[in-house]
Amino acid sequence: REDREVKPLSYARARIPLYLLIDRFREPMTVTVFADPIDDGYASVTSAPAEPGGGKLDIPAPFEITIDASTLPELLPWKVKRTQG
Repeated sequence: REDREVKPLSYARARIPLYLLIDRFREPMTVTVFADPIDDGYASVTSAPAEPGGGKLDIPAPFEITIDASTLPELLPWKVKRTQG
C-alpha cells in the first residue's frame, strides 16, 4: 500500500517529476512509471510486466531513457519467495 498509494500521492504533491516502482510482489513482477505530477497523484501512469515479452517503458525527461522490462528479472539480485496461506 505504501509504495502503490501513499508514496505516489506524496511525491506528486511534492512535485517530484517521476516515480519508478518495481513491484516484485505482483505476479508477474511489474515496472510502473508515474509521471506528470498533479495535486491528486500523477497524470501519467504506465506499467509493463517484468517478464519475457514484457515490453519497454519510456522514461520521460529529465532522464529520457527506455527500460526493457523483459530483462529485469535477469538483472535484479533478489528472488521473490511466495508462501501460501
